[in-house]
Amino acid sequence: MESEPFKRASQSHRIAPAAIEVLESRRLFYALVPAGYTALETVQIRPAAGTYPSSLTLLANTNYFLLATGTVETSANVLHGDAAFIAGSTSATAETTTWGVTATAGSTTSTTADWGAFQGDAIYGQNFTPATKGTLSFTFANDGTDKISTLAVTVYAQLPAIEVATIRTDNVTGSLAVSSLPSNQVFIPLNNADWDHNGVADDQQSGRVVGDKFLLPITLPAIPGDSASSDIKIHAPKGLRVWLNPDRTGSTVGVGLPATQARTVYLEADAEQPKNASVDLKIFLPVSGVSVEQSVPVTVFSLGGPATATGGTKQVFSSDSPTGKWLFADDGALDTISISIVNRVSYANVVWSDTTATGYVDFDADDDFIWGWPVEVTA
Repeated sequence: MESEPFKRASQSHRIAPAAIEVLESRRLFYALVPAGYTALETVQIRPAAGTYPSSLTLLANTNYFLLATGTVETSANVLHGDAAFIAGSTSATAETTTWGVTATAGSTTSTTADWGAFQGDAIYGQNFTPATKGTLSFTFANDGTDKISTLAVTVYAQLPAIEVATIRTDNVTGSLAVSSLPSNQVFIPLNNADWDHNGVADDQQSGRVVGDKFLLPITLPAIPGDSASSDIKIHAPKGLRVWLNPDRTGSTVGVGLPATQARTVYLEADAEQPKNASVDLKIFLPVSGVSVEQSVPVTVFSLGGPATATGGTKQVFSSDSPTGKWLFADDGALDTISISIVNRVSYANVVWSDTTATGYVDFDADDDFIWGWPVEVTA
């Protein structure tokens, strides 16, 4: 039966720094996957000498990380546990070792690296930076025995960042990488305002909507080294739509976007599905020849009230965001004392000034996503 220290070590090895611990009379060696790196592919190496191809084409002067797990048992090294040896090389004619695996990509030889081997559980990793572009493969060579159990080598890489705009009163104030969002998600209101002033909520319209400010800009990165034929693909779940243009034209449904250039797309929420919970907008980036899924967690909330007002009048506005808060009103006064929550809906009163203007009731869904409900005020 596993002890608590052993369980904790097993559960944390993916994020723990490289360390050796003696637990339950077994030597544990855990390798650190660099922060921000994503798994591209895992190649299985069977108990037979030979070459095992990957579907990856590694880029020149780009750092990858190889993480190997498995069990090795040869006449020279009897290892009862997880162990692996990787010799990193970019030469197609690289020398193999007495036992272990040689990684090959490109045409320039690099210095090999031996992670060693220990009895017990072990997970080994090393950085791998090809000098030239080339397809990746692994070669297993034994010392005359075929006692190696299955090995697995997972290739990791740092992906170009997907950026989302930060918002204040419906205007872009900057951008953040999705991986750097303090809340780990984006917040966007249901697009049921009437930005083109035609008397129909924008999410109920089809086609172009001029001036729609309830769309969240998302910048897709250029993928270095990919050919012009490589595409970025987007999958929006129910409740979300993604457009190529800020006037809500150019649907991305079924469209591949060339990966050689950065571009901005525009996220719209047309339903709260599910309510008060995040859903994943999935973006597939072509990296080193494979499509890597990246998720943008999105929470949709309602923000609503009248679309027009006469100066000096009081109006009620509402939101069902469970974590947000009312901030202030542009061209009006927010009555903070009147704010109340009824059946998980937050209400606030606003008294508009006696001027003709577009007023906004600002709601802080998250400090990086402050949205304003628009009201056309007449004197």
